[in-house]
Amino acid sequence: MHTKEITHLFIVFLSTFLVVSCSSYSPVDEPNAGWELIKIDSFSVDFGKEVHGVAFNGQKGVFYHFKDVSLTEFDTTGNILRTTLIEEEGPNALGYIVGMLYRPDGSLLLQSLNGEIGLLDSTLTLSRKILMPFQSTLPAMRSNVKSMASKENEVFVYFPGRNGANPYEKNYFKNNYLLERINLRTETINPVYKLAIESKFQEDTYHDTPYILVSIFEEELYFVLDNEPVIHIYQLENGDFPLQSIPLEAKKFIQVTPNPIPLGNMDGVYPAVIDGLFGFDGGFAVTYGEGLEKEEVDRQPMADPRLLKSLQRNLLKFFSHKNGWSNEIEIPQEVSEIIHFKSTDSYIYGLKNTAYQRSDGAGQVTVYKLALIPKES
Repeated sequence: MHTKEITHLFIVFLSTFLVVSCSSYSPVDEPNAGWELIKIDSFSVDFGKEVHGVAFNGQKGVFYHFKDVSLTEFDTTGNILRTTLIEEEGPNALGYIVGMLYRPDGSLLLQSLNGEIGLLDSTLTLSRKILMPFQSTLPAMRSNVKSMASKENEVFVYFPGRNGANPYEKNYFKNNYLLERINLRTETINPVYKLAIESKFQEDTYHDTPYILVSIFEEELYFVLDNEPVIHIYQLENGDFPLQSIPLEAKKFIQVTPNPIPLGNMDGVYPAVIDGLFGFDGGFAVTYGEGLEKEEVDRQPMADPRLLKSLQRNLLKFFSHKNGWSNEIEIPQEVSEIIHFKSTDSYIYGLKNTAYQRSDGAGQVTVYKLALIPKES
């Protein structure tokens, strides 16, 4: 290896060591700094099935596979800790799992398409099951949604359908509460939080129906509609409306033109989507794909949407309450999704994009360990 290459590797290693290891040095405290996201390490899990859902807390993770209705838990070395089957019949049965979330005590929350909230203990044994008191009005929900957050005995979840209201109707988000608040101890369920007055969904027009992302840190709930580049901050115990609404300030965030009637995406664009929201001490982080213009989409005839996702720029930005927004940080193309973000000076974890999986890695699911480092001048 040439001396120049050795020097460059040493600089990258030293920068990474400083960011990750020194508690007194954190990107969130550095004003006007440019950052990049680099791969530090990875581990692979011997999981020869398609991943239909994932949760990860920095120490362990779990994959959901709907065909055999199974959960497989693993650690950060790739060792499989346990595999359990979800019951499909009887009092402990759960429907198709659309969302999963680890709680601080290591227990796992599951959200099903049927409106069930399941609480699994550290051995993945169902310890509690709560059924929503109404049916969802969504015809289907995406897999691996991030519309559930938890603090102590409370769970906040997006589950539309109260009073029969439908999110595909015009003014749904304007006229209805946004989340359901579930008390795991008393099993009471109440609607909470109203739409910010700054939201485009206050307009009397049809927009593409969004999904909701939520995250909690201490006494604040971070909320975003995935096709609107604004992050809203609510207090858990004080009021229906957000304390603050913060524009993403993205250089590019492709949105579909709204219409007075439900015409859908007449623009022919590949819309931008926020796919990650992470609250932490001193701020929050967002991951998103900026989308593609119609001309870019037209150059990919008959393209699979998964291909279009990899053709757009996928980005990370973090917001410091002290210093504002970071720069736009490109997520490596080999990473399909950020699955864990605790803080700017901790390791960040992301799933490997299967398009970059080598044939000798078949049957393996790879998780990357990443870190933020200062950009080289």
